[in-house]
Amino acid sequence: MDLLQPELISSIFLALLPIPPCSARGSFKTLARQRSQEITTIRLVSKIWDSIILGTPELWSYITVSPDSTDALRYLPRSKAVLLHIRISLRPSDNPGNLRAAVEALWYEAHRWTTYCASTWKARNSYPWFQLIPPFPVCRLREARLTGDQNVELEGPELRRLHEWGFKSNIRLNGAPALRKWVTKRPANGHEWEQLLLISQQCPLLESLRLTEYATDEVTRSQLEETFPGTGVARPTLSNLRELKLVSKRVAFDLMTYLHTPALSLLVIRHHVSPVPLTIPPSCATLDHIRFTYATRVKPIQETLSTFPPAQLQSLTVEIEDTRFIRHSRARDEIRWLEEHVSLRWFDIPDEEKRRCTCPFEHPE
Repeated sequence: MDLLQPELISSIFLALLPIPPCSARGSFKTLARQRSQEITTIRLVSKIWDSIILGTPELWSYITVSPDSTDALRYLPRSKAVLLHIRISLRPSDNPGNLRAAVEALWYEAHRWTTYCASTWKARNSYPWFQLIPPFPVCRLREARLTGDQNVELEGPELRRLHEWGFKSNIRLNGAPALRKWVTKRPANGHEWEQLLLISQQCPLLESLRLTEYATDEVTRSQLEETFPGTGVARPTLSNLRELKLVSKRVAFDLMTYLHTPALSLLVIRHHVSPVPLTIPPSCATLDHIRFTYATRVKPIQETLSTFPPAQLQSLTVEIEDTRFIRHSRARDEIRWLEEHVSLRWFDIPDEEKRRCTCPFEHPE
């Protein structure tokens, strides 16, 4: 292999040591440790391989910071000028260590970030100097997954995917015209509805939107009026939205009637157990696919679909996850009604995807 050109050997190493994506299963600290061990093993093979590894900046572009360890100050010089993949996890600690120099070094390279994951849940007291978003524009950032409890502004002109999670966080986009996929909490007050309206105006290319549960931990039926926009808030129009994912396990909601989504084709509803049917407005003329995941009862699904016009039902494909609750359901009449009125499909979510769903920060939805 040493007879090959160094550029070819370098490309082989890059193929063997790919950058873990933001949605990679498992802790990024574990992934970083494994990757570092693999790089060290290859470097020990020969001086030639060691030289090639050190001369391949892309291999040093995956940089992590946590109370356990950080490779930032060692990796940054070796990464030269390539785009960076940053992972930061700061948990509450009585002895936070000297991580500030590493974080600040990364902040000054924010113009090179292309993916970024940050988790600082309840760690504000241990790291009062830390900001969830760098105090500079992240001009090359394409994907971000953020968990925290800060109010911050994010300026990312190339940002395509944003996953924000945290009941107390408030990430305000200040220029993200390329955003295609956004995961955020469901609006729970007038201010958050205004934020959603602003996003609909600033991100015309948005294709996929997932709204997780409310900002507050508990929302009772008596509080429903507080979760919808007031008369002074305009109706958000998401002209390019193709996919909408909702969580409905706590309360009945008419959120769809407060959104204008003329291009919507796929609606994914998770934990649909509400006794009040979900309302689908007539403006969703292109909706032809509804998927119910983590469902425990068939009756709420049947009651929701029974409110649809017959013409819309005929062109509708309905997918229901075949959970153990559904599989042993005695709602034979509801299932028979579904089979007669819609194109019904049963499916299983792979066990690996179910495990990923247990961690909203490090894994995809």
